Amino acid sequence: VVVLFVVVLAAIGNLLPRTRPNVAVGVRTERTLANAQVWQRGHRAAGYATVGLGLVIAATGLMLTHERMGAVISAAAVCAAMTVFVSYRRHARA
Repeated sequence: VVVLFVVVLAAIGNLLPRTRPNVAVGVRTERTLANAQVWQRGHRAAGYATVGLGLVIAATGLMLTHERMGAVISAAAVCAAMTVFVSYRRHARA
């Protein structure tokens, strides 16, 4: 199950930078929908963060015990979310 989840995260992370502004998939805010460059930069950061999160989950599943997995994966998810948020804020101001 962990391996399948990592593959899904990597696939999503790989597809995010390729999406175009739309109303169905992605980080849909007024700024990202209005400016294709903000959309592209934000989703590129989201793609890297998603693939990175998948790699952390894979490494955690292979190396850590069940008791420690939750804390490491939660911390990695928070870091990934903050990376996307900071990237969005930086590019949305420009």
